[in-house]
Amino acid sequence: MTNAHETAPAHHATPQLLAAIPVLTTERLILRAPTLHDFPLMVAINDELQARSLRDGAGTREGAWDDFIQMTATWVLRGHGWWTIEFEGAAVGFIGVGFEPGDIEPELGYLLSSETRGQGFATEAALAARDWAWASAGLDSMVSYIMETNTASQSVARKLGAVRDPEAEAAIDEDKVQVWRHLRPQSGAAQ
Repeated sequence: MTNAHETAPAHHATPQLLAAIPVLTTERLILRAPTLHDFPLMVAINDELQARSLRDGAGTREGAWDDFIQMTATWVLRGHGWWTIEFEGAAVGFIGVGFEPGDIEPELGYLLSSETRGQGFATEAALAARDWAWASAGLDSMVSYIMETNTASQSVARKLGAVRDPEAEAAIDEDKVQVWRHLRPQSGAAQ
């Protein structure tokens, strides 16, 4: 028996939609469109972030689903979004350029599974996503929102040449969140 979603017109367009999302490659990684097969990884990452108190609203399957569909929908709605990070054929995390509800500017964000942190994947993937945003999305500036206790993500931001932005931090009115600014090289920032 065929599932109803498999006969829906949009289901037949899925391959074309996925093909429209750019595939980025680095020395070790492939950044590709997220698929439903990646959702369990999002659940695991959200659970771990909630346990470490690094992300509000994480820790439920529904919260993970909301994040996941938001990550994928921004490709259709804004022309940029999140990729699944693959290493040796396995999904290890997510990297993206996008807007969340309430954001006033694009964010460069990264989420990795706990098993793969500390291997340089976030930095490698973020460099590829950032460079794509400069070249293809026409962005001049992006921010990374990082919890003050998340020193690993702060280190990634520094490696990318990002600097803290106190004005942006004051504008978001969240005491425990740092805003790290990424500027396009010709905008005057060192990258």
